[in-house]
Amino acid sequence: MGKNKNNSSKGSGIVAATVATCILCPVIVFVGIYCWAKNPEEFFSLSVANCLTLLIAVLLSFFYVQKQAANDRTKADLRKQKDAAIRLLEALESAIWSPSAYTIPDDGDTAPLLMTKRRISNFIQTLMKYADTFQIKDDIQSLQERFTEYSDIIGERMNDLNYFRRSQKDIQRPLLVMEAKIYELIFALYH
Repeated sequence: MGKNKNNSSKGSGIVAATVATCILCPVIVFVGIYCWAKNPEEFFSLSVANCLTLLIAVLLSFFYVQKQAANDRTKADLRKQKDAAIRLLEALESAIWSPSAYTIPDDGDTAPLLMTKRRISNFIQTLMKYADTFQIKDDIQSLQERFTEYSDIIGERMNDLNYFRRSQKDIQRPLLVMEAKIYELIFALYH
């Protein structure tokens, strides 16, 4: 879907350039013919000052347009990075509310819980790498602290399955705090 949007914006840019060219070319030709008819002897005569003025105007325009294009690309790249960070936060939120994040099946298999815990840890570590870019380092550290609390609770209770099952509210408490922080981060990135 994102590729189609990008292609449609390129297509509309091409259409706009074509329309502008179709309008400007006849106008320029008309002005040239008019000037030629009025004063054909001086039509091609240019002074050095006129040439330098024209050259300077063209160069300044070129460099200004290039600078604007670079700024636009930088803003677009930052927007894409923010979108990726938001998708990562949404995936993290999904992972923390996966039942495998806070329950152990009746057969006692802890592998899904440990894999979900590892997945959450990976998401947080990835966010930590880019936290400085978006000025969200303190928020990511807060997520890391809540994750450490969650990890400690799981580690303490994993060996006794009955105790683990009875203390699901304790396990979910740091996840609730993480969820609130995730939504704060999403809003901060949209700002």
